Amino acid sequence: MFCKVSSLATGLAGRPWTIDDLKPFVDPIFTCFGFDRTVYAGDWPVSSLAASLPVCVATLEQLVSGCSEAELRKLFHDNAGAFYGLS
Repeated sequence: MFCKVSSLATGLAGRPWTIDDLKPFVDPIFTCFGFDRTVYAGDWPVSSLAASLPVCVATLEQLVSGCSEAELRKLFHDNAGAFYGLS
């Protein structure tokens, strides 16, 4: 079982949001699934209601700042390959 993380700001579309507004939603994801079973996948064009794709990616990068390069690679690359059977 994997958990997909996409544009977290979409749920707050239409109002100003900050990284701190999103943090309570991200921490439980990594507590439950860790970096081994969490995968980033954009939800464009829906995410464009709240922010551009580069902003969505940068926001998640900020939310997981402090994690290792190996964890980032799993989140943004390796886990998708495993989930979709590409690796």
